[in-house]
Amino acid sequence: MQLKRNSFSQDYLIDSMPITLASGTRSKRGRVAPEIAKCGFSAVKQTNFHGVRLHLIANRRTASLAIPTQMWLKEGNVHNLVALKEISDELPGRINLFGDKAYADETFKAALKERQIQLFTPIKKLRKQDLTIEQKRSSKTASRLNQPVKSQKSRLLHSIHKAHLKLCPKIGNNYPFA
Repeated sequence: MQLKRNSFSQDYLIDSMPITLASGTRSKRGRVAPEIAKCGFSAVKQTNFHGVRLHLIANRRTASLAIPTQMWLKEGNVHNLVALKEISDELPGRINLFGDKAYADETFKAALKERQIQLFTPIKKLRKQDLTIEQKRSSKTASRLNQPVKSQKSRLLHSIHKAHLKLCPKIGNNYPFA
C-alpha cells in the first residue's frame, strides 16, 4: 500500500465512501461479509448502512482528474480519521494532504507536520463560534482542492457497477452499491 511519488504534484487528496451491502432497516441485520462489513453511518446520505468504506488517496493534478495512488477497505463503522492514522506511517514526507472536516484533528496534524506532511482540512467550528476571515478562506480553499476526489469516487463507483454486471449478469441492475 505504498504511496508512489510521481512528477504530477506533491498535493494529495484523501476521502472515503461507503460501499453499502444493506441499507435502511436492513442495515442492522446485514449478514454479508461479516469479517469486514459492519454497520456504519453515511453523513452524506444521512442514513445507516451495513458495509465497508473505501478509502482513497489520490495525486492532485491541475485541470485534470486526480490519479488514485492508494485505496483500502475498512469496516463501515471505522471513522475516516482512524483509518488515516492506521496508514499514516506509510505516507511519504514532504507532501500536502487535503481532506474534508472528518480529518480535522489538530493533534494529528501536528504529528504529521513533524514528518513534513501538511494536512489541510476545513476548520471545524464550535457552536456559536464565528470564524475569522482567514479561517473562512482557509476552509474554502481546503474544500475546493478536495473536490476532484469527489468526482473520482463517482467514476470509481461506476466502474465497480460495470464489473458487477459482468460478474453477475443474472442480477442485472439490482445493484447493491447504488
